[in-house]
Formats: sequence, C-alpha cells, structure tokens
Amino acid sequence: MKPPESDQSPEFQEYLTKLSKRLQKNVYLKDRTVENREEVEQALKALDKEADAVIKKNATAVFITTAISQSGRLDAFTVLLAQVRMVWQVATIYNQRPSLREMGQLYANVAATTFVASELDDLDISQQVEPIVTSVVGASVTSAIPGVHTVANIITNSLITGAANAYLTLRVGAISKQYCGSLVRSERKIVRKFATLEATKMLSTIVMSSAGNISKAMFEVAVRRPGKFSRDVIRNAWEKLAGKGKEQDKIKPEA
Repeated sequence: MKPPESDQSPEFQEYLTKLSKRLQKNVYLKDRTVENREEVEQALKALDKEADAVIKKNATAVFITTAISQSGRLDAFTVLLAQVRMVWQVATIYNQRPSLREMGQLYANVAATTFVASELDDLDISQQVEPIVTSVVGASVTSAIPGVHTVANIITNSLITGAANAYLTLRVGAISKQYCGSLVRSERKIVRKFATLEATKMLSTIVMSSAGNISKAMFEVAVRRPGKFSRDVIRNAWEKLAGKGKEQDKIKPEA
C-alpha cells in the first residue's frame, strides 16, 4: 500500500481503512482495537517504540563492532549489512508480510534519502560525535595510571569511530521508521530533518550507556599491562566485556 499525498486526498479514507485492517492483525498490537484514525495513530506510535528498540540494538552492535575493528573495509561491510538487515526488521514491525515490491520501494526511498542527507552534512560526522564521546572519557580518570593519556587517546579515537558509524545506522533506522509509520507520503526534506534529530538523540543514549563500560574495561586491562597501550588493549577489553555479556545472557533469559 502506498500512502496518499495528504489526509485531504480522496484516497486517504480508503488507505486508512486498509491500514487499520492490517494493523488489527499485527502481532505487536494484540488486544488493541484499531478502527478509526485516532486508534490507527496510537497503534503506529506503539509500533514506533518497537522500532526504536530494534534501531538502538543494531546501532549499539555497530558501535561496538566498528570501535574495535578499526578496519575501513570491514567497518563498511559491517555497517552496510547491519543497516540492510535493520531496515527489514523495522519494516516487518509495521507489516509482518511486506511484499517484494513494498520492500524494494522502502529500500529505494531509504537509500535516496540517506544519500542526500550525507551530501548535505555540513561537518564531518566524526566532528559531530566527538563532543559526545569526549564527555564520556572524562578528565577525572586521566590520573588513574601512568601513561593514561595514551590510553585515553586510544579509547577516544575508537569510540569516535564507533559512534560515527552508529550515528549513520541510527539515521537510516529513523528514516525507515518514518517511511513505514506515516499516514501520508513523507517529503524527503522532512524525513531527513526528523532522522537527524532522532539519530542525535539516540546516539547520546547509546554512547552514555555503552562507552562507560568500554572505557572502564580498557583501563582495567591497561592497569594490568602498563606500557602496552595498543590495539591489544582494546581487544582484551572487548573480550572481557563480551564474556560478561555471555554470562549475563545465561543468567537472564530474554523476555
């Protein structure tokens, strides 16, 4: 289904009726009545929250993976794969059985909007995310161990790389959400602005929740291996974090 140009279009009511019927079958909207416009809008807001969770999860994975890899080609492949998969995941939240045509149109719209958004960026993305990252790697830890400035630089540079890629992923996710959850056809200019604001807001949350643990783990490794501040420090710290994550997964089953 294609959304109409506006809610004043002759075909809007027909589209709203078809959309409400589809939403009533949505597994994320169990026990919810979706019959009129107000209920449709409320249902879409509920699906937006589900989509946000998926977007944040994928962006966090990109943040972690690209912060450690420090490999341009690997990073590009990782980010692209994550974004393609994420667009599909977001789409299936709003429509459990999207057709190939619908997915093709969505991917085309997301790609076109993302490309234009990238072209319009006034500043390098790494410069935009650097203030967020440096606020996490605070000056309070710089006196913890000898040579900690070197460790802080390694951590900061790694986190900036991861945060930049996470920002791109968040923006793609926000663009996808806007196209999937809109009652009327979205203008790309409006979608770009919305996606930029959403990505910036979500990025702060991701960096603050993840980077602190990353930094702590790196510093703990550095304390045990003074004088060996290299990518090995990053890798060992990530292995430590990954190990903790696996233990927590065993203790806490997924809801």
